[in-house]
Amino acid sequence: MRAFIGIVTILTVLVGGVMIFAKDKPAPQTAIDGTSDAIASSDKKDKVADQALLLGDARHSLGSSNAKVTLVEFSDFQCPYCKITTETLKKVTDHYGDKIRFVFRHYPLKSHPLAQMAAEATEAASAQGADKFWEMYYKIFENQKNLTEASFAQFANEIGLDVERFKSEMKQEKYASLPQKDLKDGEALQVSGTPTLYLNGREIKASSYEDIVAQIEAELNK
Repeated sequence: MRAFIGIVTILTVLVGGVMIFAKDKPAPQTAIDGTSDAIASSDKKDKVADQALLLGDARHSLGSSNAKVTLVEFSDFQCPYCKITTETLKKVTDHYGDKIRFVFRHYPLKSHPLAQMAAEATEAASAQGADKFWEMYYKIFENQKNLTEASFAQFANEIGLDVERFKSEMKQEKYASLPQKDLKDGEALQVSGTPTLYLNGREIKASSYEDIVAQIEAELNK
């Protein structure tokens, strides 16, 4: 009888331990705030994304549209990890030039109160010249820690925009739908955080310059 009770006790402990382990083990996911240590599921990594959803209208791109390699980023202007990745991607795009195409997509997270407004600011800048998008883009990331609602008009002045037009369009929220369209495309692709990168349609880890270059080289050499 004691032996039977002992066996039952051992089984109960083992089963309980398995249940606790299963409950506590985190599911693979991309962190909401886009940590560089986020784990992407193997299914997502191996799956080629729908190109229409991935590229959208590709209105903000660098490099050649005929490049063998296309790198797409979904990003949030208040995400600290996006700032780090932006610096890395600047080195990547400077290094490769027209050998690759880089496409930027907005992904403003609700947890960041100025992310949507920042995205709209880049669109308002872009309306005054395609290059002005990138000037505003870098201005915002460079000053990420000190952003306020007043910052965007200041940046508009610094990069030589028609500030009154910029202010008027921002007040009207004229370009609000553009970041939201990017966001919806990202959600359809199951983007769950920022930054999220895709290389030739497959999600890759937002990692170091060397890692990204190695993956690009692998694609170029296929």
